[in-house]
Amino acid sequence: MNELTLQIIASLKLLTVCAYATLYGLGGMFWRQQLRRLGGSLLITLAIAGFSVWTRTFSYYYLFVLPLVYGATSIGYGASSTGIKIFKRAYCGLAYALVALPIALVTGNWIMFALHTTMCLGVSITLGVTNPTNARYEESLIGATIATMPLFMA
Repeated sequence: MNELTLQIIASLKLLTVCAYATLYGLGGMFWRQQLRRLGGSLLITLAIAGFSVWTRTFSYYYLFVLPLVYGATSIGYGASSTGIKIFKRAYCGLAYALVALPIALVTGNWIMFALHTTMCLGVSITLGVTNPTNARYEESLIGATIATMPLFMA
């Protein structure tokens, strides 16, 4: 595949990250949770499948991303005490990290999986516990973190 095509694919993957982050952020509002859970799960799974078909690297194992994303985004993370918040955010971060596991199993790209896990844990805990910016930015950043590495691993 030529470099121009690969750059177009990379740019489209980044646009997909933006779309997923938007769905994830909108899904953070209590009445739109299915945007995050179902819409986001379908988007990221179809994108991984579609781009891997385009690059001739498709594996049926990539379809396991769908239930993993759905499950991870369905976990509750609210708490009143800091200790419980950290625990719940760490739990969510690990669940988000597992989204990339089927891809790592197929590609053997464990370095990217380790980076993805570190980023998911760090962003989920840091943004979710310290709240350094507004909730909409935090949710969108967490969504972008969840989607970026799996898309670029497949």
